[in-house]
Amino acid sequence: MRRLIYILLSLSFVLCACGEKTPEKQSFSLDMEVYNAVAAAVEGFNSQNLRQTAVILSLTEGEESRYFNQGGYSYNRGEPVAMSGKSTEVYGGDGVSTDVYYKAGAYYYSGNAGKYYESFDKELFLKQYICTNLSFCGADKVTQLRTAQTSAGTKYVFNAVEEQVFRDLFADVLAVYSGVKKPQEEKTLYKNGAFTCVLDKNGDLADFLISCDVLVYDTPAYYPTGYIPTDEELCHSFTLSYQLNVKSMGKDVKIESPETKDFTFLG
Repeated sequence: MRRLIYILLSLSFVLCACGEKTPEKQSFSLDMEVYNAVAAAVEGFNSQNLRQTAVILSLTEGEESRYFNQGGYSYNRGEPVAMSGKSTEVYGGDGVSTDVYYKAGAYYYSGNAGKYYESFDKELFLKQYICTNLSFCGADKVTQLRTAQTSAGTKYVFNAVEEQVFRDLFADVLAVYSGVKKPQEEKTLYKNGAFTCVLDKNGDLADFLISCDVLVYDTPAYYPTGYIPTDEELCHSFTLSYQLNVKSMGKDVKIESPETKDFTFLG
């Protein structure tokens, strides 16, 4: 009797499953006029050498913040390349605020630990997240577009996974602060990517956010018993975000030039 009940339940499940309609895949057609307007605003920002911005970089694992960096910077990407600003960095529960300054191939920073400077190649400096040009998603990578009105302007959220953009922006942060000692690079997976842009009433970029999730797989250690951990045991799931707020661009940007003669050279 019990066997008959199991068979009837199994048949019922099969019949119900077969009777369900398979949801149709929703087609998505990107509004190219909107996309081009936002891409033009991003390029308009990139075309400006003089900028004043606020930047937040965040790495979290579940509910735990692994790394957080927030700062405000005024800088010139043209000649002479220079930057002044303030940065607050939180890692391992400890927060450190630092005044930063760059000029003539040297990076200066002062805080509670003292005043120091070191040689810093100009091209490398221009590639760091503080003053890098913004990378936007390709139209062919967009899977969804949402819009909303905010006090700062119109917000556009483009769902897209641009793996190279994510790697260029986040790879160093993951390597240093994720806690994964020896990641299996070939298994690293970026997903749930989004590019959020706010354009002001003039169509200029006011806010920009890149966010994504990433799965990182650690390399299994040697186990004398021969036990090999599963991928699930080796997997770490992180959320990364980079947000930039445009304060000013062009001739209105002022770069402070602090006195640096009492800084200690580190090399």
